Amino acid sequence: MQADPADPPDAGQRCKRLRSSSHEESRLQPRFLVKGAVAHLLRQVFSEAPVQDMDFVELFAGEAAVSHGMRAFGFRGWSMDLRISLDHDLLSPAGFLQLLACLARLRPGGVFWAAPPCSTWVFMSRHSTGRDLSVSGNTTSPYVLAQNALVCRLLVALRFCVARGVDFIVEQPHSTVMFEYPPFKQWLASDSAGRVQRIQTQMGAFGLGAVKDTILLGTAPYLGELARRMTPSERDALSCGRGRKETSVRYLDAAGKRCVQGGKDLKATQSYPVRFGLAHALAFQACDRDRKLNAAAACDSSAPPAAAAAAAPPAAAAAAADDWADVALHDFDPDFDEDMWYLEDVKAWDSIEWHNNYRREQLLKLRPA
Repeated sequence: MQADPADPPDAGQRCKRLRSSSHEESRLQPRFLVKGAVAHLLRQVFSEAPVQDMDFVELFAGEAAVSHGMRAFGFRGWSMDLRISLDHDLLSPAGFLQLLACLARLRPGGVFWAAPPCSTWVFMSRHSTGRDLSVSGNTTSPYVLAQNALVCRLLVALRFCVARGVDFIVEQPHSTVMFEYPPFKQWLASDSAGRVQRIQTQMGAFGLGAVKDTILLGTAPYLGELARRMTPSERDALSCGRGRKETSVRYLDAAGKRCVQGGKDLKATQSYPVRFGLAHALAFQACDRDRKLNAAAACDSSAPPAAAAAAAPPAAAAAAADDWADVALHDFDPDFDEDMWYLEDVKAWDSIEWHNNYRREQLLKLRPA
């Protein structure tokens, strides 16, 4: 019987073909897309479209000055911080899912405020974290990896806000390089519509016992209202030592090199002054009032109610046409690559495996303070 020329002549070649086939199969796996992952996770929380009835979410809230200001004016929302609950850990599956669920409840025009930890991104720590050589830092350090992962998950949340018509504001000290981190920089560069603004303000102008130059980056229309600089009299009062905080210490090392390190009051300046929280709430309230007045005026000048109702498809029919999560994410920024730096621990796509991925959780867990 003549051998089929397509058959491998020996076992070694058969094994080689199997390995080649297996490699080809792994190479052809579908790309991991964040949009699909977010929709998948939201379906685990909501069986149908959630009610959008909340006004704000403050992430990495600390003393929650922004939340207190918003609540003082009657707005409703959530404050999320590890000091409030360990379930608010953005690096844990439960924490990330809880954030998405809270953002899904925000109404259009609501605001998502985030002040991610700056400890590895500012100039004082760049040498020790390796960010002086590369913005991505020393990727052999679990702590640096954790901070990178934290920012990447934050980026997913920001993209979700944009898709839902929710404004966002990200706060960082002026020396941060977080916005230069390749994933963040690439996403900002894709903002061809110019939605994202960037302003600088000084917390000392709101009563903090330090100047603290601060960057606010976001889509909130009222962002410019928060740009303030200290007056000469405020600077004079601060220089006289009344309530002044020691945020840095300069010294000479053994080699005579000038160095700087954080002062005893540096941590205290992470909390916003009460006046800043109230200023933000006032700006949000004015913007929200104008938005509602403009919407009402637009409704009055549009087609009669009966005609508008006839033109609009029934809600039930619209819901039946598409899954609510897909509809909610219709305007989600398109994935422009494989998103290796977004949710890398969800790369396998199996959410059950992810929720039990203990090893990855330990790898990315923040060191205790």
